[in-house]
Amino acid sequence: MDRDDAQKPATTGSGERPDTDDVPAEADRWPTGELILVAGFGAAAFLWAFSERAAFAGPLLPALAVDAYEVPDRVADRVRLTRLTCVFPHCTRPARACDLDHVDEYVGLDEGGPPGQTSTTNLAPLCRRHHRVKTHPSLSGVGRERRWRYRCLPGGTFVWTSPHDQQYLVDPHGTIPLPA
Repeated sequence: MDRDDAQKPATTGSGERPDTDDVPAEADRWPTGELILVAGFGAAAFLWAFSERAAFAGPLLPALAVDAYEVPDRVADRVRLTRLTCVFPHCTRPARACDLDHVDEYVGLDEGGPPGQTSTTNLAPLCRRHHRVKTHPSLSGVGRERRWRYRCLPGGTFVWTSPHDQQYLVDPHGTIPLPA
């Protein structure tokens, strides 16, 4: 990026300058890059795009949640903007081509499940292959069923456990095998 590019005004993804009423005063001090206005989320939902990864330049609004299994577009968009790739260890498939998986299994309201299970804090992008690997266990015929399982940690980090109990830490920067 040229030094002259650093002086260009912030633009939306369409190349238009955003309404200055929605741009926080401190935006001039943020690193150079393309400022993205997330439609429908207002000034608190600015993201800063660096090449193919995104780092947050400001907070997102509180979690979005609904009481249905189906994921509405506004929730899906937020999840895919937060995690740009499949969250399975070592996978780099773009989130836009992924299914959205409930990290904690969805239990219907009529079955006693809590409200708001389909939320930005309980969904993660998994490509179809890894969604099936996680959902359908490997039946060895001996002992308990073996399956991949995971849990979400704060900050968009996930801990995956393989059918052989090997654990992996997956964050936006990649995958790290954890010692046994």
